[in-house]
Amino acid sequence: MRFLAFVFLLSSCVRSDAYPKIVTEEQYLNIDKCWKNKEGRISAFIVLSELDESYSPFFISPFCKVEKKGVDFTIGGSPSLKVSGDNGLAKLNSFIKKPISSNIKSDIISDKKSIYLFSGNLKKIYSLENRQSVYEISDIFYLFDAKISELEFGKFDAKDRYRFFQSKSNRANNRKLND
Repeated sequence: MRFLAFVFLLSSCVRSDAYPKIVTEEQYLNIDKCWKNKEGRISAFIVLSELDESYSPFFISPFCKVEKKGVDFTIGGSPSLKVSGDNGLAKLNSFIKKPISSNIKSDIISDKKSIYLFSGNLKKIYSLENRQSVYEISDIFYLFDAKISELEFGKFDAKDRYRFFQSKSNRANNRKLND
């Protein structure tokens, strides 16, 4: 009987750390809960919408999902992390051709969008009236095109997004560490 209790306890512990975690919209914006990888860096999909002189970002966590009445609202229905931009860091490091702009007022979406994988650091710079934090992209470990169409990506459920992210980010980490 003790053995069964131990197995149950162990399995419940494993399940509680399983990804993606189902969270509320408020929890989704919690950096420690939904955005940090095992190295302590922020990791995310970023949908970059191309504007005239910059890219507008929309962040999607690979580790958490917002679910309402059994429906995944992570893409299109959940709030995104708000950033003031990257001060030209991504362009300077030749990750992309233009800087990442602010998405504080709105998540500007254009017809020209690409999905990227991001790992780096964000620095909190202030909070909005609704208490949502605003960050600046302060360091980029990697930022690369996921090479997946918006249509294909939209068909992924949360587990597919997580597996896809893990697969691509493991290769990126290995390349980066071998540079």
